[in-house]
Amino acid sequence: MDTRLHLVLGPTGVGKTARSVELAHLLSCPVIVLDRIQCHPELTVGSGRPAEEELKGTRRVYLNHRPLTEGIINAAECVDALTATLARTSHSDVILEGGSISMLRELTRRTDWYAGRSLTAECWLEGDPGRYEAQVERRVQRMLGYGEPGRSLVDELADLWPIEVVRPYVASVVGYQEVLEICERQGLNPTMLRGLTGRLWRYQFVQEVLAAHLAYSCQQRQEMAATLQALTERGAEVTLCEI
Repeated sequence: MDTRLHLVLGPTGVGKTARSVELAHLLSCPVIVLDRIQCHPELTVGSGRPAEEELKGTRRVYLNHRPLTEGIINAAECVDALTATLARTSHSDVILEGGSISMLRELTRRTDWYAGRSLTAECWLEGDPGRYEAQVERRVQRMLGYGEPGRSLVDELADLWPIEVVRPYVASVVGYQEVLEICERQGLNPTMLRGLTGRLWRYQFVQEVLAAHLAYSCQQRQEMAATLQALTERGAEVTLCEI
């Protein structure tokens, strides 16, 4: 069966998941997530994995479920897994959702993942920069525990920090990296952030994590431009959309 691939791209926090859920309902198909960090369940909150209620009954496929003690999966491994997953699928349509810079580079470099399949790409961008920045800020606030009764990025960090082998991996991920930098400057123990100490520093965490996410968003746009140009040259149908 020839599988039609529908690529949904966009910078962090723009609304890719909501669009993918909408499209998955329309096409009755799964969403494969093009994100390395979401392959590690220990980083669920900080990597932006959506909650089940956000998925509205759609199927979301992660390219791996790797313990962080084994190291962060690289982009080549993810695209290998994507290629293998697509080779096994029985669906006539599959949605690929992402914006990871390393994944975009690997997808641009290779052609095996879509060989013999039709490919369309939607690139979603903000229609209003102020509204977009406010949306990303709300997302960061939720990650850091504002208004959310469940686990936060800080809880994940406090649980992982005693495991020395994972420390360099955690410190390389946007969000965790900024919180750890504040801890280092202020002499804070990351394992103590779940209590009063974490609440006292949460506002500053939000400010620095937000700045990092917005900076990463700018880098994503540069990489998406190169990816979309390459896909267009290879015959893909590319559409720019605004939210």
